[in-house]
Amino acid sequence: MTTKEYLSRAFYLDMRINSKAMQIAELEALVTKVSTVLNPVKVQTSIENHRMEDTIIKMHEYQEELDNDIKNLIQLKLEIKKIIDTVQEDELRIVLDLRYLSSMRWEDIAVRMNYSI
Repeated sequence: MTTKEYLSRAFYLDMRINSKAMQIAELEALVTKVSTVLNPVKVQTSIENHRMEDTIIKMHEYQEELDNDIKNLIQLKLEIKKIIDTVQEDELRIVLDLRYLSSMRWEDIAVRMNYSI
């Protein structure tokens, strides 16, 4: 694995976390949209209740995955920070921090540091 690939791991893990968070939000929206009609005559359970139950279980599983990914991202960023902190030149260290810890695009880093693109 190259240095760039190693440092980029945090970026991709962060993207995966954002994707899972969006999936959880979509599942939560589905759960809140589900409504049941109360009918005193009906005794058996409906398929709709099972679907909602399955959705809630899936949402919980995604949340556990998300929590684990967040823990891994924190650990990975701490490791990357230690590596970046070994760079002697302050300006280079800032560029690396912005790119690999803050996931900024190169163009945005250039503007922030008053460099031409």
